[in-house]
Amino acid sequence: MRYDESEFIEVLETLPENGPEGHGISRIFDITHEGLRLLVTVFQYDRDLAVSVFQEGCDTPILTRLVRGFTRAGRVVDPSGTEALEVIWPLGIHTKGTVDVSVKERLLIYLRPKIHIHLSFESD
Repeated sequence: MRYDESEFIEVLETLPENGPEGHGISRIFDITHEGLRLLVTVFQYDRDLAVSVFQEGCDTPILTRLVRGFTRAGRVVDPSGTEALEVIWPLGIHTKGTVDVSVKERLLIYLRPKIHIHLSFESD
């Protein structure tokens, strides 16, 4: 597993707070930008991550995505030169003919130029 909290701080431009347990098992990044609120919670010891996007001033999220067992979580720069957080986790094995192919899900979290989320699938 690869997780570097400093990369989250760099991309999200905020320092995390400890979760409700109070001793760093979960780390919460809470960002408001251009009318949207992005809440990213990292459960670093479980390799889990929760992402929610809210319209500013609303308590109900527009989108929530829970990632279980991520293998990579860190900063990337996309082909357009925009910074994002990339989270990758395995979904399972798909058999293609006689070959087993590993399938992974990939979540990109952008703060700039505006908050948005991109979800895709990859295979070996």
